[in-house]
Amino acid sequence: MVALDTGTVADVRPYEMFRSLTAEARGGIRGSLFDVLQRTVEEVRIGEAVYHTRSPLLATFYPRTRGVNGELAMTPCSLQIVGIGKNFDEAQRDWSNQFHVRFQTLLAKRPWEMTVEEKEGWGRIELLVDVAAYRRETPYVIRQIGVLSRRRPIPNQIRWEDGRHERVWLEQMPPEFAGLHEGQRFEAEVVRDAVTGRMIRAIVVRRLPALRPTSADAALWKSVPTTSEAKTVDWDEFE
Repeated sequence: MVALDTGTVADVRPYEMFRSLTAEARGGIRGSLFDVLQRTVEEVRIGEAVYHTRSPLLATFYPRTRGVNGELAMTPCSLQIVGIGKNFDEAQRDWSNQFHVRFQTLLAKRPWEMTVEEKEGWGRIELLVDVAAYRRETPYVIRQIGVLSRRRPIPNQIRWEDGRHERVWLEQMPPEFAGLHEGQRFEAEVVRDAVTGRMIRAIVVRRLPALRPTSADAALWKSVPTTSEAKTVDWDEFE
């Protein structure tokens, strides 16, 4: 979903752009070409990712500059991204998707892994959006293994493999969590707050087998000598 602020809508007459079109491109669009729209944008939202702009951007849509499609540009912006679409919303969605892919691609890289061009591109992104706010507000996903440590009668406490206990609510968990019995081991993909580490929700819960010795393990331990079978040593002989 792309967040739009429709508080500012204005008509513009782009005469210079119209003159640059060929006669064929002008055919059938005289009248629609002047329906240029502008909107202010203060954030870009793609799924759970929210990018807050440091200052409002002006999104300008030019209809039918590419056949049936138009172009959308953001100003001020030095990223050279152009959104393509049949209408304003479609073009802005395309612009936002391109920005989202570029941001996440560079975010996944360490500074020493970036090329000179990528470092310059990341610098432009930092001027455009509040990267620190994005890091604070964007949850992270972690894989964890735990045991259901309390079910009385509703499962509501987990002991994670690091020994930490955590109270949970069924609303935070996928449906299969409600069917776990006390002592059941499981692995989960957990969404946590980036600042506090607090659980927001679990995406997936999978049952794991109990940690019990197998028959082969039992046979191995029976074959290992115990201290009662050890040979008596006379330590005086070593003096």
